[in-house]
Amino acid sequence: MASAQPNPSFNHFRGRIGNLIFRLYRGRTVVSQAPDYSKRPRNANQKASSRQFAVAVAYADAALADPVKRAAYARRARRTGLTLRGFIIRDYMKNGPV
Repeated sequence: MASAQPNPSFNHFRGRIGNLIFRLYRGRTVVSQAPDYSKRPRNANQKASSRQFAVAVAYADAALADPVKRAAYARRARRTGLTLRGFIIRDYMKNGPV
């Protein structure tokens, strides 16, 4: 595992650039390669969750296209601080379609 200390401006730098992950480990910035999960098979629960999320995204797109549903969701979303699309997806995942 490589560690980076190029200059003081990079102290406590965290994040991801491309396939590299920068994180703070024992007070130093450590650079590592992102794990590759492409060859790992997903289990049934992961597949079901992915399908449910895809349905929620499709519902959100349809709700945003409908002016009546969009206005109803916009009123409720203002209180949450989420984007309108994010609020619709969260609401669908919790409560199902309206």
